[in-house]
Amino acid sequence: MLDEHTIIQETIACFNRILAAHPTSRLVFITTQREGSATENKTWQQIQPHLSEQIGLIHYPLLTGNKAHQINYAVAQLQAETGEGGLPVYYAIFDADSRPDIRGCEYIAQDTHDEKIYQMLPVYSTNFARLSLLGKASAIFQTRWMMSHELPSLLENHRRQRAVNLSYCVGHGLFIEARYFAQHPLPTETVTEDLLFGYQAVMNHVYARPTPYFDYCSTVALFPVSVRQAARWHAGDITSLLKLMREKNTDPRLRLLQVRRLFQMLQWPFGPLLTVAALCCLLVLNCWPAVLLMLVLIGCYVCVLHCPVMKLFFRRGGNPLGLYSALLLKSAVNCTGALYSYFLRVNPNVDFWFKTPR
Repeated sequence: MLDEHTIIQETIACFNRILAAHPTSRLVFITTQREGSATENKTWQQIQPHLSEQIGLIHYPLLTGNKAHQINYAVAQLQAETGEGGLPVYYAIFDADSRPDIRGCEYIAQDTHDEKIYQMLPVYSTNFARLSLLGKASAIFQTRWMMSHELPSLLENHRRQRAVNLSYCVGHGLFIEARYFAQHPLPTETVTEDLLFGYQAVMNHVYARPTPYFDYCSTVALFPVSVRQAARWHAGDITSLLKLMREKNTDPRLRLLQVRRLFQMLQWPFGPLLTVAALCCLLVLNCWPAVLLMLVLIGCYVCVLHCPVMKLFFRRGGNPLGLYSALLLKSAVNCTGALYSYFLRVNPNVDFWFKTPR
């Protein structure tokens, strides 16, 4: 964790309820030297009074390295302390703003299949009431993407126990079996370690099992910050896919899945641009039936696709007309982060390893 002292007390209170229900579990916080030594690190100081047999603290001592480095370092220390026991051990990764549904932890604890990876997918709702209209649209948009793409991709792979999609993992709400983690630590060569970890699992014929409960978390409040965050996500995903494509793979079907996923990623920056360009061409050509059809399809995308998510997770969202208008705007400008990532790639002074402000 880096600079999380403003919310860490709420985080501890939330996870204390999970510890009370699962007394054999441990909660381990990871702080980093990038925030300063113990005397300077505000997050470390906030956690200290709460340390107990169930709550631990590991300080990552280097100024270099990011989330994947810190987690790998902490897991190595924990494995050295505990060794191998009879029962399966899982490392559950959460962010400081994670507020997981306790039933998800109970679901995994009671499951008899002993999967190598479980995924509790995110719902971006915890700060929804404090967001601007565009920020609320972004939270709904991201949650809709989880429901329409991330969850079905993971679920289909797991149900069929074969690679139907090149699905990825999300880096919070992620449960990894200890022995699998020892053999497959989080990759450190990309800014989106969770995506590459998930891709590599599929390549290894390991299919994460999604839980029917969610990890409730926040979304960024400011549009410029969300653009920068999306740029990092897109750049990391493209880097991860290109890394996989450079590796030798004798299975042509997996290679095809990689190409299909790359095509999906390119729809992110260029889909809205091509849609606007097509609509403008049709207007210039006075092709009104086609214009009307495109407007109906856009309306269905904005309203029909997001309506179930709004009813399920964002019932107190406010004025529906305002939200749908904001969703239309969000859909139009969603390409900006991905396009910005290409601009940043050609700038040698840009570093994608940054923390998204709360």
